[in-house]
Amino acid sequence: MMLRSALAVAAVTLGVAAPASAHVNPRSYARTYPIASSLCSRVAAGDTPNRLAADAPQITADCSALGNSYEQALSSYQTAVAPIAGQVESTLAAVRAARQTAVQTGSWTAYASAVKQALGTLKGLRSQERVAEQAYVTSICAARRTFWTAIHALPGAGSLPSDTGAPTAPPPPVVPSAT
Repeated sequence: MMLRSALAVAAVTLGVAAPASAHVNPRSYARTYPIASSLCSRVAAGDTPNRLAADAPQITADCSALGNSYEQALSSYQTAVAPIAGQVESTLAAVRAARQTAVQTGSWTAYASAVKQALGTLKGLRSQERVAEQAYVTSICAARRTFWTAIHALPGAGSLPSDTGAPTAPPPPVVPSAT
């Protein structure tokens, strides 16, 4: 098992480019809330549906709150995953250094220890990614529910379709797996 883990980490350290940035291809507001963003754009452009014209100021306020919630969720997510890329790189660099020392000295004990430590570190970083992703999704869903609850409570808006589906977080940094 240790040999397989060592081989996996060695392959990762020798064959993986630098981890991706935490800010790669964030999901846009319009892709996250396609129906809400369309309604908000129409209202902002003065093209409010006739049955909702009297409630345009309220819709504008709800749209603003939704946009702020989206920005806050995205910012929190990016802040949570930003340090992961550097941590992955430093973990892999430590394994590369231990491997180089082992090749030079012929003693693989320190390398095996570095691999074991790296596996634990990478597992922890993957866990951090999952926690950040779940917090993002939870925040996006809560903001969506709040927005559509407020909109559907307006006279004439009860039949409007609402955004559905599971939102996805922007891609996190690459944390290699040893499996």
